[in-house]
Amino acid sequence: MRTFAPRSSPGVRPWFGALLLPVTLLAAGCAAPDAPDPPGSPAAVDAAAEEFDRRAAQLAEAWPTSAAAEVWAHELVTLEPLTVTPAVADEALAQAIFAGWLDTDLELGNDPEAGELTLPDGETRPVPLHSAAEAWAQVATGAPECPDPSPEPTATGPGAAGSADPDGSVSSPALCAVAVVTDARLGAVALATNQGPVEAPAWLFTIDGVTDPLARVAVPADLFADPPRMADVDYSHQPGLATGQHLTAADPTAETLGFQVGVGACDTEPVPVWYETAAVIVVGGLAAPEPGVDMCTDQLVLAEVTIQLAAPVGDRPVLATTGEVLAVSQW
Repeated sequence: MRTFAPRSSPGVRPWFGALLLPVTLLAAGCAAPDAPDPPGSPAAVDAAAEEFDRRAAQLAEAWPTSAAAEVWAHELVTLEPLTVTPAVADEALAQAIFAGWLDTDLELGNDPEAGELTLPDGETRPVPLHSAAEAWAQVATGAPECPDPSPEPTATGPGAAGSADPDGSVSSPALCAVAVVTDARLGAVALATNQGPVEAPAWLFTIDGVTDPLARVAVPADLFADPPRMADVDYSHQPGLATGQHLTAADPTAETLGFQVGVGACDTEPVPVWYETAAVIVVGGLAAPEPGVDMCTDQLVLAEVTIQLAAPVGDRPVLATTGEVLAVSQW
């Protein structure tokens, strides 16, 4: 395999400086000598970037002899969910499919069948299959408890009808629908794994009004390994350092890599950082609060970023700074 020098993303230092430098200068005269650097200041951004480099280098060095690397090298690790949800424009129907609010009049069989996986090199592997009824149990949770329908949104607070206060709130009934499945057949889907794309048998459920089927891989889940995580990794909080959460796609031939990082609800758009060796790719991001924001809700927001690699992903795992191998999320 081609080797190349470890690399972090360039150009992160000037990012927040212009935005927050005036605040930093005003605060400098009254800050205590040991006071931490304000979030988003050039010094804080530098500290977060340096901490990312330190953690990434440590992970890259430890990976080859880790138990996680053993799993990656010798087991079939899934990098995508075993349920493939179709894209749906209707918001209520999309929520119903994702939540498993499904209904059908079909007679779904319980007799298991045999099938085969087709590996990236063309080799086939015989595998037991779930029946249609078993696959249905994995995707369908039943009908939701929908609220009573209301012909008009329910208005509350000073912004109710007839009020001159524009700051009142208006609530609407929650989206609530059931997706009707009209057909089920055995087919196949391409499933991303650490060894490359695998063709796996899958039950394909046709949903009324939806072009593409809802697919559930018919192979028992325990034939695959979950993405591993390295042990004894320092993932203590570092201000300004955002953790990688999920891949947006898993393509071993790609030289660009999309992933999500977790930021705060009032943070600025994160800048991706990465560290690349012949064996691993470590990813993260740098983020800071929007200028002038003093208080914010405590919630995790997933922000998508993209990086340009020095070489295709290949068989290298993509690691977060927590030591976790990242995969595509079902969310």
